[in-house]
Amino acid sequence: MFLPVRRLNYYLAGIVIIINLIILAAGKGTRLGKLTENVPKPLLTLKDGNTILDKHLASAAKVGCFNNIYLVTGYNADAFDRYLQEHGGVNKLETIFNPQYGTYGPLVSLWAARQKMLEEDFVIVNGDTIYRHTVFEKLNLAGRDHITLAISNKDNIEKDDMKVVLDRENYLVEVSKVNDHARLVSAGAALVAGAKHRRIFVDKLHQVISEDGFLARKGFWHEIFNLLVGDSEQVNSTLIGLDQWKEIDTIEDLNNTAF
Repeated sequence: MFLPVRRLNYYLAGIVIIINLIILAAGKGTRLGKLTENVPKPLLTLKDGNTILDKHLASAAKVGCFNNIYLVTGYNADAFDRYLQEHGGVNKLETIFNPQYGTYGPLVSLWAARQKMLEEDFVIVNGDTIYRHTVFEKLNLAGRDHITLAISNKDNIEKDDMKVVLDRENYLVEVSKVNDHARLVSAGAALVAGAKHRRIFVDKLHQVISEDGFLARKGFWHEIFNLLVGDSEQVNSTLIGLDQWKEIDTIEDLNNTAF
């Protein structure tokens, strides 16, 4: 088996984890208005001429630890199919369609990929967030048998940030949008490693979408981590710099991304 140089170095050191990457890209991206009327947000072009999805794939390739990349699509899914055709197909990239993307949110996108989660360790990322390859590297080094959430320190917490609270040993206590005292935020990336943890994660996902009232709201996929903590499952954290990732929410974000 041919291994890229970066993967080979990890492999020889005995610390590489060969995993899958799951990119959640089913949403409408309505905050960008007319820009996303006909184009899914991950296919919007950045200032450097690359799309957000291009950036995902480039970072994944640079790390070299991903067996497969699963792109969960929904809104304007045909645009992703055209992307693959125009690029002659992208090695190891497969789309998974979430037909209920407009009704139930990202939790159902995860549910659409549940079988892949059970088969191999995986990293989840938000499709509208750009990550440097170092984020994937750090998650890869987080351990062979852990659930780990990527987090960052942030001085100016915004209303829409996914806020994180840790205990003294840096294990997750809570992740939500409502904690005004938090000084940590989720980077929208997480690793689930180990067969036991993959099974537990999918079980919790099933629990969330089976709850009474679930169909009346659009839940965030971070809810699963709160359920895990509530059942005394440890969720690790790994700290990454704010300069290692950027969520694309506005036209200004599109025009001022230095990645």
